[in-house]
Amino acid sequence: MQSRSPIRAARRPPPLPLFVYGSLRCGHRAHRRYCRSLAAVIPATAWGRCRQLASGYPILHLPPRAILAAAGPSPERDAELAAQIAVPPAWDRRPPGDWRPIAGELLLLTDPGRALPAIDRYEGCHPGSRGPYRRVLTAVATAAGPRLAWAYCAAGRAAVQRR
Repeated sequence: MQSRSPIRAARRPPPLPLFVYGSLRCGHRAHRRYCRSLAAVIPATAWGRCRQLASGYPILHLPPRAILAAAGPSPERDAELAAQIAVPPAWDRRPPGDWRPIAGELLLLTDPGRALPAIDRYEGCHPGSRGPYRRVLTAVATAAGPRLAWAYCAAGRAAVQRR
């Protein structure tokens, strides 16, 4: 008689929350191309400053205290990290300075391992190396309350890795 070993189903990572504020929002060409497998699209805001690059694309600057972690090489691990970290206290207090609420959408990517590398390339984000954008974990406001989400923001001093 053969012994049967239990078959374990592959564990799927949780949906990856991604805050978008520019060309990845619903109705834009990049959204149609890169954001096909979504569990939800939720209106959201984040504290920041949005500037236009010479190319016409927006770039988000986040307050340093709003950056909870920097993206790693594994989209699945980033999805798990977003699900494990608690929203920090006082996340909704206006940071000192000229920060303001930036309107956007919270996308819940159901297959981060497939979708996120292409979105990272589109955004010029290369976790662990240089580029105009960094993907960082931050808190966003939704009608249902605060959520943590990955967001593309300006690289540099404001995007210090704090993982």
